[in-house]
Amino acid sequence: MKTDDLYLGYYLHLVQDICYRHFVYDKYKWNPMIPGNVEKLHKDYSIIKIYVATR
Repeated sequence: MKTDDLYLGYYLHLVQDICYRHFVYDKYKWNPMIPGNVEKLHKDYSIIKIYVATR
């Protein structure tokens, strides 16, 4: 794993997912069942993807 970029990237992505879920669900108690919350999250992705793609 230490020498294979694919495996390293895969496992780092899993760690990032764990940190994100802790931040969103545990720390800030975000609830996807509240109407409009999922749509707001998807709008955030569309806003930031333009910035990331041009950098």
